[in-house]
Amino acid sequence: EFAAGVNFGPLMVLGAYYVQTGEIKLNPLLASVPIGLGVANLLLLNEFPDVDADARGGRRTIPIVLGRRAAARVLAACYALAFALIPTLILAGVLPAGAVLGVLAALPALKAVRGALKYFDDVERLIPAMAANIQAALMIPFLMTLGIVAQGILF
Repeated sequence: EFAAGVNFGPLMVLGAYYVQTGEIKLNPLLASVPIGLGVANLLLLNEFPDVDADARGGRRTIPIVLGRRAAARVLAACYALAFALIPTLILAGVLPAGAVLGVLAALPALKAVRGALKYFDDVERLIPAMAANIQAALMIPFLMTLGIVAQGILF
């Protein structure tokens, strides 16, 4: 989960930044952490339905190691961190103010977290939370980018 979050968040952003500028800097890495947390959460919640089969196959995912209930709390903590980081990084001058649009992804994230905390052991009832989780993970980078581009065009 978190390896994918690092690969599809910080490493991808830092790599793209390096290709375009020839430099490695801390700010692009920090700016990508909310995106990476969303990707990690995308994988995390999608592992809940497969816990029994994955455990029989010898896999060691977070829901297997910690249990689904604790893994749902990890999901909540990762989203809380992601959405706290966006305004923090704006105030620190790492992100432009337009990136605040990414916080709107908290709406589907909240639905995902509530569903995961309530239905962590009921795959059928977990499906709407999983759908909301996908929406949140996709909306974080989209809305952050949209806000940054809109800020550049309008201001």
